[in-house]
Amino acid sequence: ANEGDALVAGGVSQTPSYLSCKSEKEVKATFKKQLDVFIKKNVDFLIAEYFEHVEEAVWAVEVLKETGKPVAASLCIGPEGDMHGVPPG
Repeated sequence: ANEGDALVAGGVSQTPSYLSCKSEKEVKATFKKQLDVFIKKNVDFLIAEYFEHVEEAVWAVEVLKETGKPVAASLCIGPEGDMHGVPPG
């Protein structure tokens, strides 16, 4: 990420831990593990992408923000909300 004229992003996505009903602490630990290589390579920004569950996306963003890097997130939900009935807005 320190070379060239391009910005480099690191991305995290949904975890099996969340779908297995693991605790917030365990799910966040999985995100931290996913982030390790991106922090070592000093990416320019981070993306939490393609989340189907609002709660899990929030947890991911909380972990990504701890790095001090810019963070973006995307959700894969419909007009009725996520798979747990959490509304989109």
